[in-house]
Amino acid sequence: MWTVITTDLFNEWLEQQDESTQEKVLTALVVLQLQGPSLGRPLVDTV
Repeated sequence: MWTVITTDLFNEWLEQQDESTQEKVLTALVVLQLQGPSLGRPLVDTV
């Protein structure tokens, strides 16, 4: 399992979102935590 690190700015943004959006983002973060760097599109891409 991988560690997903978020920033204060991200956390503040997430708190401002509606419940549906928060659930979608948190679900994506759990998938990222499980898959790590091997996770690809459509959830993540190169920055």
